Amino acid sequence: MNGIPVLILALFVSMCRAETLPVLRGRVESDSTFLGIDYMVELEERTRNGPRYDAAVTNDGSFEIRDIAVGQYTLRLMLRGETVCEQILDMHQFTGQITIRIPSHSVSRPGSGTVSVRELQHPIPEKAFRAFLAAQHYTESGRELDAVRQLERALKLYPDYADARCNLGVEYVHLGRHREALEQFEKAAASSAPSAKVLANLAYSLCLVGRLQDAEQSARRAVEIDSSYGRAHYLLGSILARSVVPGSLNKAPEGAHQLRLGAADVPRAFLDIAQIYLAEGDRLSAAEEVRLYIKCGDKRYRAEGERWLARILEN
Repeated sequence: MNGIPVLILALFVSMCRAETLPVLRGRVESDSTFLGIDYMVELEERTRNGPRYDAAVTNDGSFEIRDIAVGQYTLRLMLRGETVCEQILDMHQFTGQITIRIPSHSVSRPGSGTVSVRELQHPIPEKAFRAFLAAQHYTESGRELDAVRQLERALKLYPDYADARCNLGVEYVHLGRHREALEQFEKAAASSAPSAKVLANLAYSLCLVGRLQDAEQSARRAVEIDSSYGRAHYLLGSILARSVVPGSLNKAPEGAHQLRLGAADVPRAFLDIAQIYLAEGDRLSAAEEVRLYIKCGDKRYRAEGERWLARILEN
């Protein structure tokens, strides 16, 4: 036996697609000790063709907006229909609570001028963002070379665009340009807040170029950041399982544990666990894992699982 292959190409490369932010929390601050309930926060998608959200500001100055589609927005603080201040807010990059500071003159004379909300990060330039969205459209249409050109354009306009780097890395993987993909994932990881998806993609890319120790470290960081990310657990388990052979079983327990944590997201984990049992000489347990794989519900799982069972039970 030569260990277990890392079967993750279609399973692990994660595009940075449109998602939702569960909750955006913020606070309005001013020199006044009492804000009242007349302030509203408004989020409007920058193209004005997308979603729009609003929330009332409570007496203590706090507000929250839930289930926001990821994108770029204009954030406005409103007082009785007048704009007090506004700012471009990029929900791809947002990671914390936003604070809106009202200058003292704005409390008494709302709408007298537009001031900036305190910036928590640099906004993505409009042209770079539109190139990113165009690339996503091309990817969904199967036009990968066009997607690559748009992502490269986005990065030329804004080199710190981590999501664009991540997606460009994905496209390079699909095109077999593995070392270029690795470079993009490394830069994405270095230019953004720690992300389980980016680190999992980095780990996968490191596997492709044969740097398994570095891949294991990156996968471990991914599961540390987000222990609920099943695909990262599967990736870590797959990397550990590569060294599980009949004469070397020291990584078998942790590998099987990580694979099981990822099985809900990646059912093939059951087959990889079965391989570990086979390396240990435990055919009955291996067969049980294959049966769990078959029970996942997809018809294709049944056909492949039955072939596995036949091979296991005939020997």
